Amino acid sequence: MRIKNSRIFLQFFYKMDERHKFILQKNRRIIADDLDTDNINNYLIQEFIFTPDVIYKIRERGTRRERTELMLDLLPNQGERAFYIFLKALSFTYPHLYETLLLDDRTVFNVPQQPVQCSENPVGKSGNVENVPPMPFMANQTVLDYGQRQIASPQARVTERDLARISAKLSGNFSIIAGMLGLTSAELYQCQVQHQHSVKDQYFAILYTWRRKNGYGASRANLVELLREMNVDCSVYEFMF
Repeated sequence: MRIKNSRIFLQFFYKMDERHKFILQKNRRIIADDLDTDNINNYLIQEFIFTPDVIYKIRERGTRRERTELMLDLLPNQGERAFYIFLKALSFTYPHLYETLLLDDRTVFNVPQQPVQCSENPVGKSGNVENVPPMPFMANQTVLDYGQRQIASPQARVTERDLARISAKLSGNFSIIAGMLGLTSAELYQCQVQHQHSVKDQYFAILYTWRRKNGYGASRANLVELLREMNVDCSVYEFMF
């Protein structure tokens, strides 16, 4: 029960990253064209992204497209974890949408200076797909800027040695860290039970699960970005610069 409560708290404590908001906005038309929210409602309730009451409001909309657009309006307000849970929900029944969003998540690193903003109170408003900003910088170089610092080989997949070095210094709430990395409650529980005698091994298991689930998307740049979003001290991952 403690893990579930932490996850409910998590979705309100963290805002969705602007990059993920942009990816949802960029792909809004194709998602609205194809997605039937009834096919993913139960999973989003199960993972505490939406409550049954919110899903009921979505289902009250007259057409399938209106229901999908309302869900896309609400999703960014549910926190950073909501993007990855939505992505996983798509993987079950809409693999083409899953692959499209996953590709953007692996390649889009910077959003336009004036990204399309999601409404603070989107209930009752339909999304506007006009004036979509231009494609942002695509990270195909060997160095990626993070403020005044640079991370070498940003698209390189993190190694187990990288994860071991990070987990040796990592600290913080397990549920929040696992949630930001897109792990489910069951996956977090498994990491903790299998390594219950070592806190550092639990951190490593969480990071390793994230690496395994994301494949080549588990890049150095993506991991650094997630750690920065969790306000992890830069000394934990400074060796990656």
